[in-house]
Amino acid sequence: GEYDVSGEWTGRFVISVDDTQRVKLVLKGLTAECSYDSVIYCECADKLIIKNQKGYINTIKDTDTRGKAAIYSRASIDFSGAGTLYVSSDYKHAVSTTKKLTVENGTIIANSADCGLKGNNSLVIEAGNVTIQSNGDAIKTEETEDTEKGYVDILGGEVTIVTTGDGISATRICNI
Repeated sequence: GEYDVSGEWTGRFVISVDDTQRVKLVLKGLTAECSYDSVIYCECADKLIIKNQKGYINTIKDTDTRGKAAIYSRASIDFSGAGTLYVSSDYKHAVSTTKKLTVENGTIIANSADCGLKGNNSLVIEAGNVTIQSNGDAIKTEETEDTEKGYVDILGGEVTIVTTGDGISATRICNI
């Protein structure tokens, strides 16, 4: 399903649907914070699509010490839309998925205590403006078993990285 999300929120969004269904969150001026876990947690879905609606600024922040990321998903994540997303984590990663992470376009500004953007299987930036400030690896994949995964592709857009770890850490290959 598709859901418009706006306003101020304290707590977490939990997404759990059949693993053949896609969920699309259209962010329209959302300010969300969680002090006890990930702000957006996708437990089960085929894909999580987060669209930052053009003309809107969205802010997602976790301040907990237990969550894996401010936005964490067990499904692939696609970021789209011409809006702006500020996402930060005081404890771990800004955005993390156990599958593939794709930035199609838009502006994403990530600040994290560990990794900025982490796609376990792969990470692709197609276009847009991505800025990452992290105390761990800025862009990271970790898949080691499947030789078709573990890559980072930066196909376009503008990427700015400030980190104390690796700028880009790909298990297999990094294409820029």
